[in-house]
Amino acid sequence: MVAELGAGAEDWLALKQQMFTFCRDIAAQKAIKRAGLTGPGREVHHTIPLKGLGRTVQDPRNHFALLKVMPKEQHRRLTGSWAGKPKYGPLGQVWYGTTDWMKAVPTGVGGYLLDTGQNVIQPSRPGPPPPRK
Repeated sequence: MVAELGAGAEDWLALKQQMFTFCRDIAAQKAIKRAGLTGPGREVHHTIPLKGLGRTVQDPRNHFALLKVMPKEQHRRLTGSWAGKPKYGPLGQVWYGTTDWMKAVPTGVGGYLLDTGQNVIQPSRPGPPPPRK
């Protein structure tokens, strides 16, 4: 099957296997830090609360897609007041505490549903016939 994929397929499959092994053996948060995506003044936020679960445990809540790198102040204000500033309200918690795709997907689905509803309510009408020559 690899020969059917063409040149470079072996390299791609080897890289995929290395990434799978890398992601399996290292906690996602550590992998993000090793990749240099976070540093001083930035923290990794879990968008789904762990509720006692360890950060290195293999669990969907520790998946890369559910982690967000953010400034320390924003991260701390999600759960309480910090540096004399109040805790974010519900809207701020949703805005700052979720990843970009978590905001984009419902917006896109909502737009699609509204468009579908409009198409059902107002079906397209054919225009006037073209003039005869």
